Amino acid sequence: KKRKVVVDAVGGHGMLGMMAAAVIRCEEVYILDLKLPASHHTMAGAFAPFIGHARVAHELGDVGATLPALLRRLLDRGDLAPADIIVVGVHACGFLSDVILDACVDAGVDFAVCPCCHKDEHRDQITVAAKSLGIPMGAALDLVRFGRLQQRGYSVSWRTLPASITPENRVLVGTPETATSVRQRADARAAASKRMLAAYKRNAVAPGTKPRTRDAADGTPPPKKQRQSSSSHPVVVGAPQSDP
Repeated sequence: KKRKVVVDAVGGHGMLGMMAAAVIRCEEVYILDLKLPASHHTMAGAFAPFIGHARVAHELGDVGATLPALLRRLLDRGDLAPADIIVVGVHACGFLSDVILDACVDAGVDFAVCPCCHKDEHRDQITVAAKSLGIPMGAALDLVRFGRLQQRGYSVSWRTLPASITPENRVLVGTPETATSVRQRADARAAASKRMLAAYKRNAVAPGTKPRTRDAADGTPPPKKQRQSSSSHPVVVGAPQSDP
């Protein structure tokens, strides 16, 4: 998807942002980090033939302050919509992943973030749950992020990088939900609720009556018992009848 602006959060030398600019041919690249390493100049020289069309700028400081401020400034310019911006981040350590994701959701922009250095800040409850499920704590924490982002109105997908590149290879990709997807989910829930209500009505029992029991094997009602003859003497088939 075409974007006008790529923001590389906690980007270091900025390779990810410049690579994204080369692929999607954006107009502006912003690299955010505490400082600009010397390796950036080497990286910029290597990418220059591929991103000569894009302007590369830096925002130095705590990403918790610089990212929300940058996104507000870009959107306040008047020539950009949230759909024109994407925030990328690779190996955003610990809580920095959540800082980046929250800033993106608050601004309504797309993101692709690869978390790293997972830390359970929930009184180790995620660690306990992960151990019970037999999965790594980091994977469980990213699933928590996945659900939280969906609850905040985002359509989220799960991507993975080859494990040979990095073991911290899970990528959360998110875009704001469209009105169509919201309506489709609401329609699906309404249909499911209707089916459940119909099922309850079929199996409802009037007050004071006993529920019908069902055969355990196939769920069908048990056969009715045969009524015995009202005669006190059994009738023997084929026996001669006595004269009255």
